[in-house]
Amino acid sequence: MFNQARRRPPYGAKATPYRGEYLVLYGNPAGWEHTEACHQYGLNHTLLLPLGERASSYRWPVASLSVVTVNGGYCDANESLELTETLLRAGARYVVDCSPHIEPQPRFYRLETEKAA
Repeated sequence: MFNQARRRPPYGAKATPYRGEYLVLYGNPAGWEHTEACHQYGLNHTLLLPLGERASSYRWPVASLSVVTVNGGYCDANESLELTETLLRAGARYVVDCSPHIEPQPRFYRLETEKAA
């Protein structure tokens, strides 16, 4: 069941997409510091999934946008796939996952669209 009360991910209220794209940092104990540094240097399209948090606990503002995810190395393949699936369910056009443990690198995902008759 969809829960409207879910909160946006960290920086989701002030982040703005750049050229129709968001960058999501995750799997990094220093994720808060890295995301803040991105915003200080003008990379305002950066969102954060804090280490230990579930992607599905957030309401991702990615509908009709592209997303690049960058794993800091502390999340396994299942957590990477959960984030990817959550972003696609939230309406992302596609997700490019940059995770050190997934080959080939990077991986490109998108929702299957209905085939034209």
